[in-house]
Amino acid sequence: MSELNVDPEALRRVGAPWRVAGVALVLLAAAIIVFAKARDASMHSPLMIVGFAILAVGWILAFIGIYVRTRHHARRLKEAE
Repeated sequence: MSELNVDPEALRRVGAPWRVAGVALVLLAAAIIVFAKARDASMHSPLMIVGFAILAVGWILAFIGIYVRTRHHARRLKEAE
């Protein structure tokens, strides 16, 4: 197996926009949900539904970023063989 010369900075950048967007949406959703609960909103209030929808989208984006980075790294390892 040959030596794999991996630049950690380059690997960190792969999928970064997806991960950053996902984490930002998760934080935004958490703030919306906390705000809604502070106003005694029920689980069926529009604000809570929007908060949980944004939370789901945020996690999906974060997982997409992780998948893209993992796939890129696996491809680089396979090329090095």
